[in-house]
Amino acid sequence: MTTKPLSQTAMYLLSVLFVVSVLFLNVGIWFQNTVFDETRSTGLIVASLQEESSRDAIAAEITAKSLGQWPRIENMLGDTLEAKISDFIASPLGQPIIKPIADSLYKQFATNQTSLINIDTRPLVQYLIPKMPDSITGLFDRIIPELPAPVIELDAKMAQFYEWGSFFSRYAPIALVVAVFVFALLLFKSQDWRKSLQVVGVALALGTTIVILLLDKVQAGLSAAITNPNIKVIAGNLYTAYADIFEKQSLVLLVAGLILALIGTLARPVEAFIASHRKQSPEETPTPTEQ
Repeated sequence: MTTKPLSQTAMYLLSVLFVVSVLFLNVGIWFQNTVFDETRSTGLIVASLQEESSRDAIAAEITAKSLGQWPRIENMLGDTLEAKISDFIASPLGQPIIKPIADSLYKQFATNQTSLINIDTRPLVQYLIPKMPDSITGLFDRIIPELPAPVIELDAKMAQFYEWGSFFSRYAPIALVVAVFVFALLLFKSQDWRKSLQVVGVALALGTTIVILLLDKVQAGLSAAITNPNIKVIAGNLYTAYADIFEKQSLVLLVAGLILALIGTLARPVEAFIASHRKQSPEETPTPTEQ
């Protein structure tokens, strides 16, 4: 008993389902292999935190937390301290500040363990004292014993990142099964497999392009949810680092879609050329009989 081939409407609907499944899978793979991978994720976080704007934001946050109870001193020393702290973070000595922030960010992204970031300022103080201007060294020495250990509090909104990552990672295998099954249907049950490849390829390329273009919109939405301006800068740089990986990964899908569309477009002309070439080729000449 032969099964009825897919109608054109079914072909378009299945193509959309295929693209949605592939894009879902792409996000799940990105979360699993980038965001939730400790080595890769921590490397991205450290590199992002060492960017100049991130260093300045961390320095501003440390200064505000440390000198917040002395507004006049903060006005006097704030700019100088922020510049020196930013330089300290950029140096190899800055690991006591970078490491706890990177570890806490990874834990929040990958395990949803939210915690305050306690900064060890002892290496920082040893770095700052000889670099402070002579005019304020005495004042700086007097307030050091009273400085509280600065604590950076991550915005609770960032926890949503983990929730979305868990969702996509959990259902990515189902998306893979659906994508393979639908692609097989489109190839073997459609009225014209060439047309199916064309439609699937164009839809995949178009869907991937839309996702890439939406990355900036997603960043704007995430940024709007963060109230602390310094954390907003840090989160923006982190998003850019992770989004660059996702964009490169998505470009592979874009190219794959274009290739599928090209194969579907060229398949019929190539088949026609081969068929015409076979018809034009001379038939085998009979073996001459012996005279």
